[in-house]
Amino acid sequence: MHLQFKESVLDLKKRGAKRLVIDLRGNGGGIMEEAVSLMSLFVPEGTHVLTSRGREERMNEEYYTTTPPIDTLIPVLVMVDSGSASSSEIVAGAFQDLDRAVIVGERTFGKGLVQATRSLPYNTQLIPMSTILAVLGDKIDNLGYKKKLMQWFWCGVFGELYGSANETRYALDLPQVVNWIENNGDEPKTIYDANFSPSRLHTLRTRNSAAYKGVYALLMDDQTKDWISATKIDFSTYFSESIDIHHIFPVAWCEKNGISKSDYNCIINKTPLSGRTNRIVSGEAPSKYLARIQKHAGIKDDEFQEILKSHVLSPEFLYTDDFRSFFNDRKERVLQKIEEAINKHIPRGEIEVEEGVFIDTEPDEEIA
Repeated sequence: MHLQFKESVLDLKKRGAKRLVIDLRGNGGGIMEEAVSLMSLFVPEGTHVLTSRGREERMNEEYYTTTPPIDTLIPVLVMVDSGSASSSEIVAGAFQDLDRAVIVGERTFGKGLVQATRSLPYNTQLIPMSTILAVLGDKIDNLGYKKKLMQWFWCGVFGELYGSANETRYALDLPQVVNWIENNGDEPKTIYDANFSPSRLHTLRTRNSAAYKGVYALLMDDQTKDWISATKIDFSTYFSESIDIHHIFPVAWCEKNGISKSDYNCIINKTPLSGRTNRIVSGEAPSKYLARIQKHAGIKDDEFQEILKSHVLSPEFLYTDDFRSFFNDRKERVLQKIEEAINKHIPRGEIEVEEGVFIDTEPDEEIA
């Protein structure tokens, strides 16, 4: 969202604006990184903006601006009220602490918290899954049964079959899945209906999509490791290391090099990384930031290469800053991961281009 804000500010400056008013009244907040990115527009690069304190010392984080500002002198007034909360309070507080703006209005909500929110691909699919597990009981410990259950789950996710009007599918799935698992009965309708088009990867840009979150989950599977700490990204490190999904080829680099937003902001160009790693990535070319990350990690070339490969990508395309080769290669690798999850072949060439024109009705998720 900060990119949209940046464009608006630049447009106002072109039209002669001499002062800015930022209205945060009734703004309940959002992604913390977006608050830091917004601040980067008005203060020098490298400015300390925020200190985040967790329940454990290792969860503490320091946040600095990592991109050049657009204007460090223009007067700014920030309006707040009791509805301003979370990252909105962070923005207002940072402006005040840095003496960069005048804050006016009412006392804010008083939350000022950074929360780690994590969502499942389909909360609604948990209803039939819990019922199926209750019926199967201890039988689910059987590896074959478990593999079938996970195939059904991933078919629901990547077929995007549990988005609405779920009652009929609930009613069918319970007897069909149980019979299929226990008695090798007919394939459940959810598995039969599941279909995934390769071009869908190009349109997965926000967490609002179950398939987006499904790909994100698959990318954290198979011994995926953080680029600096080399720790395996699992349930515990996911929270303690502040893991989130970030761009591999940074937004700033992509825009500078003429890469289309539809390509650089889709799931193919994103991967799970710790907040600390992402701050080193900054907005530079992969060939530059990888050298810095390896230096911080203090590991040899072959070990670092293996860590990069755990993110379902070919490192050589990063070191040559070859976005197009990287993009096509990773798309194929992600498709193979989806095929493995749903245990179904995904046709390539014959449905590579979806019919019609995709109209994006959701705001792009801008996590640098």
